Amino acid sequence: MPRRGCLQQRRTALCSSSSSGSSSRGSSSSNTATEAPSFAEDQLQLLVGIEAHVQLATSSKAFCCCPAYADSAAAAAAGEQQQQREEPPSSLPWLEQQQQKQQQQQQQQQQEAFDSRVCPTCLGDGGAPPSPNRRAIELALAAAMLMHCNTADVLQFDRKCYVYPDLAKRYQITQTFSPIGYSGFVEIVGEKRIKIKKVQLEEDTAKTNNKADGAAELNNNRAGTPLIEVVTEAEPLSAAEAASFAHELFVDLRNAGICEGLMASGRFRCDLNLSLRCLRSGFDYPRVEVKNVRSIKAIRRAVEAEERRQKETLKRRHFIQPETRHWDDTLKAKPPMDAAAAATTEAAAARTAAAAAAAAAAGGVVVLFVLLQRSVPLRGKVNSSFVYFPFEETQIPPVALDKETKEKIKKGLVPPAASRRRLYEKWGLAETLRKTLAKDIPMSGFFEDLVSLGCPPPFTAAFLVGGLKAALRGVCPLVPLSAQTLAPALRLASAGALTNKALRLYVAALARGDPEAKTLLTDNV
Repeated sequence: MPRRGCLQQRRTALCSSSSSGSSSRGSSSSNTATEAPSFAEDQLQLLVGIEAHVQLATSSKAFCCCPAYADSAAAAAAGEQQQQREEPPSSLPWLEQQQQKQQQQQQQQQQEAFDSRVCPTCLGDGGAPPSPNRRAIELALAAAMLMHCNTADVLQFDRKCYVYPDLAKRYQITQTFSPIGYSGFVEIVGEKRIKIKKVQLEEDTAKTNNKADGAAELNNNRAGTPLIEVVTEAEPLSAAEAASFAHELFVDLRNAGICEGLMASGRFRCDLNLSLRCLRSGFDYPRVEVKNVRSIKAIRRAVEAEERRQKETLKRRHFIQPETRHWDDTLKAKPPMDAAAAATTEAAAARTAAAAAAAAAAGGVVVLFVLLQRSVPLRGKVNSSFVYFPFEETQIPPVALDKETKEKIKKGLVPPAASRRRLYEKWGLAETLRKTLAKDIPMSGFFEDLVSLGCPPPFTAAFLVGGLKAALRGVCPLVPLSAQTLAPALRLASAGALTNKALRLYVAALARGDPEAKTLLTDNV
């Protein structure tokens, strides 16, 4: 069916169901009530769907010329002009540079004034039509290809209507019906493939800063930032597998230069869609969405906590409500406590009051249980399709994605970490060494150069991961090491002709730029 016909059919279905809203809501609740929940935990299976929101490394926003980030110069250097070292140095200075860069970006973001990077297009004022960012389209295509997705031949956008205040124009430009990528997968550690449903290009919303007194401040600087949303299929996953997927996606996109990968500042964040399935009857319980999960460890904790909460809800003979919950990682998991004990501090008192109001509206769920799980209800999901009501974006014409552009992008992609792990496994590396090297592009390139010069892979990998850091301790400033100067020493050390102490002294001399470093090598053989 043509695209416009699909949209018309969608509108007709929504309008017809809206006219009988009360009856449909009543029938929905009755159907849920007639299903007797199963309390046998061994008969319950957790289904996990992940929505990863990844801000793209561009210098400008998705549909206007406003700077995308406070550090627009650094974003342009990382996204628009990807820099590559001619001779990759050791991993140690590279990691230190990344940490310094993250600290600078966080400081700039904290010092930035509210609404200092906005324009009429960001705010949705009249007479300011949007214009797609070409670089954002290329990065979204690269991300879809990196996840082995089928890619669209024509780029089309849609509008998703908004009732929440984090978008000033009250709608979001996204790709509800025609995603740029679909039907792909991401391979995690253990050679398991996580199915990708779609990859869509869209704009980010404004940032909401919640205060202790219950008030909220909106910062529109983030509104309009180019973003890809990676949606996985809902499938049985453990908490460890969900965290592994996010980590794998984070590493691959960062190594490919598609995103900055700063999860602490919200440039890579995940929403989790969790539900239970009764294996005996095949019945799926209502889905619960957990938002604001901003770290790999938090993903694991959130999946485990929500699984416990839903199972406890069924044990208490309550029905699971379809809702959206807010994950607060600052709430520490503590032993059960009553409301009086939880209110010993002002922060705990504020959270207790908010949770109590939500619990009363939800039918009296115990407040201490909400605190223990580190998540609080935000809103219900009843009739959510009427809230968003997507339709075609008419201000942006379709953009053709030709084969030449796709081939050019595909040739410039950095292979995913899974392919490097498989290669290193053939070379005889231990699992820990494979994972450590595969996620570090400068180090893995340096390692492969050394292997091509005749260095034994297992010995070389062990030295780069462990011995190199010890050899460079206290050496400042560092001179980049070359594979040509380091390879002879590694070959001698692996054959037993050079001691480990002499190898470290030789590497330290090279890093200091000592012109007599080669004499250390000949004197100790």
